[in-house]
Amino acid sequence: AGSYTLSDTLKINDNLKLVGAGKDQTIINIQKAPLGIQVTADVDVYFEGIGFHYNATEPGDIMQFSAGRFNIIDCDFQKAIYGESSDEANPYGYGAALFLTGQSRGTVSESSFSNNGLAAIELLQSADLELLDSLIENNIVGLYANGKNQLRLVGNEFKNNSSNALQLRGTATATVQDTLFENNGALNADNNLAADAIRISDEAKVEFETSMFKHSPRYALSLSNQATVTSKGNTFENNGGYFEVNDLTYGTILLENDS
Repeated sequence: AGSYTLSDTLKINDNLKLVGAGKDQTIINIQKAPLGIQVTADVDVYFEGIGFHYNATEPGDIMQFSAGRFNIIDCDFQKAIYGESSDEANPYGYGAALFLTGQSRGTVSESSFSNNGLAAIELLQSADLELLDSLIENNIVGLYANGKNQLRLVGNEFKNNSSNALQLRGTATATVQDTLFENNGALNADNNLAADAIRISDEAKVEFETSMFKHSPRYALSLSNQATVTSKGNTFENNGGYFEVNDLTYGTILLENDS
């Protein structure tokens, strides 16, 4: 237990197992911008019971995998700072708690992501993710995937993310089960960009099963281009409604183009 300072980027080039006393008891404070922890080698990484808090003053990501495998259990990721990036491998800028690219793959379970300035989790290229029993709350974007990604999301809660809770593009595919989406997205008011709770576009495919979608200010689910969604046994409750500022009424689901 205790609090520790990471004053430079930790570059992991060998297998690593790091176990703390719990995500609220063992805290690693990241002081180095633009990246706290970096994995570029074909290695196995295991983190358990650790809070990773971004405390640098300049924009950056908390953790980045461009290769290797990971298993993250009972960890907390907070306060990555958004900012533009000149790195071609990071085209949307900094501010992700967990940035996955290349052919990295792994599992995150019983963990939490909050107050991250770009996204809780960002996937590009062929990175894959299994996300289990975790809380994604008060970020800008919850989870963003744009590539040939494969995702399995089970038993999670996406709450109060001010843009999309889930945005899939490219040819990403996902299965989502037993997951709560609550109060995600925003109307175009108070200087926020309009955003639907879940946005699926390009040729992405998602199957939602026994999940709950509620209290989305705009559409709970919107599809565009050639996106495909299958819905089985889900509940949609109190989504959309009338927005007086622009005199528009939003429904629960929006289909555009050939989706």
